[in-house]
Amino acid sequence: MFDKRLMKMCPESRRYIFGNIVLQWLELLMNAVMIGLIALSVEQLWQKNLTENAALWRLIVILMTIAVRWFATKGATRMSYLASRTVKRVMREQIYQKLLRPEIAA
Repeated sequence: MFDKRLMKMCPESRRYIFGNIVLQWLELLMNAVMIGLIALSVEQLWQKNLTENAALWRLIVILMTIAVRWFATKGATRMSYLASRTVKRVMREQIYQKLLRPEIAA
């Protein structure tokens, strides 16, 4: 959950938050594809209907989903870092300005 005050305070971090959300959804989609392929393979293996060619293609697709998930996870982590960095910078500046006010310094 995002704090609305933080979003108002630092609107430039919205794109990083949006990127983080999109990448996390991509991770979730890749998980669903991977689990579906594994379940289908196990079912066909149980029924003894799994061909070598089908197993090879599923393995390739599963490995591709793992690679996409890895890049999506790295990207989501990066987006989270960039969003927090921006918010921290803005908050530091506001706190510093608040401390420099004459009524507080006296």
